[in-house]
Amino acid sequence: MSDPNINTTTTVGATYYVPHIPQTQPGLFGGCPANDDIFRTVTLSDNTLFTFRVMRFYANETDATQGCIYEGAFLAKVLTQAKFDFIRHLLNCTGYDIVPYYRIDGTNHGAITYDYTSFVTVDGDIIPGTFWSQYYYYYYDYYYYNVPIYNCILMSIYDHWYFIRSPCDYTTYYICEK
Repeated sequence: MSDPNINTTTTVGATYYVPHIPQTQPGLFGGCPANDDIFRTVTLSDNTLFTFRVMRFYANETDATQGCIYEGAFLAKVLTQAKFDFIRHLLNCTGYDIVPYYRIDGTNHGAITYDYTSFVTVDGDIIPGTFWSQYYYYYYDYYYYNVPIYNCILMSIYDHWYFIRSPCDYTTYYICEK
């Protein structure tokens, strides 16, 4: 592969292709917050406050939701460009990039559409189409052909932290907000 955004790692008998995502430079969004398991509050580019905690526990959608509730919070809901940009910045910081996916809120249980441009959550929120991976249909067609609609959302390192649909029982780290 000759893509400058891909790092190649070869071990005995296997070659792995890992997307290279440059670490965020200090100064953007105030640098990178420590990954120390506490709730932090930041001011987003639209001047709203966002209080979040990255939960470093593997959980499916149900358990992640309950984990956030236990902390007096809820799964992070990403509906604005400012919050989307900040979380993508955060996940590019050293220490947050240790898992390939993070769960956020965005379930649409009972949906009958595959169209990401009209992904409506159970709360009636519309997830902006620009937040989805450019390979959204590729993932669905290639990996998930002839399976039920996936009703949960993950942010994927393989897609530069854009959204992909996911089975709700997939376990990974998650982000809570207050």
